[in-house]
Amino acid sequence: MQCKWTIRTDTLFKSHEVSFRLGEWGRDVTMDGRTVQFKVEEGEKGVDNRSVDLHKQRECFVNDIRRSSLHDRLVEVQRSGGLETTLVRDFSAEGMKVSLRVNDVVSTSFFARQFGSDR
Repeated sequence: MQCKWTIRTDTLFKSHEVSFRLGEWGRDVTMDGRTVQFKVEEGEKGVDNRSVDLHKQRECFVNDIRRSSLHDRLVEVQRSGGLETTLVRDFSAEGMKVSLRVNDVVSTSFFARQFGSDR
């Protein structure tokens, strides 16, 4: 059985939480209000994860993202309204870098990790 992952994103304007299992399609309402079908896979840094079959069974590491530097990346594909969006999340001790690509448009954000809070 795959681990259930939850990613919570808090901004000044809105919060969003999504739960999923690696390799399984799910449904989500994004922070901008779109309803999407999505799937998240584990990725490897230094690899073009858009063209690689990323489905890998891995041991669950609940509440621990301090893992091999090769596998602290999640790649999400979202589909909605005929568009496909790819989000690459790179985790580090400092936080999460998110790169989002739709067609030829790329956006990058960094979310600082919050220490010492309940969430």
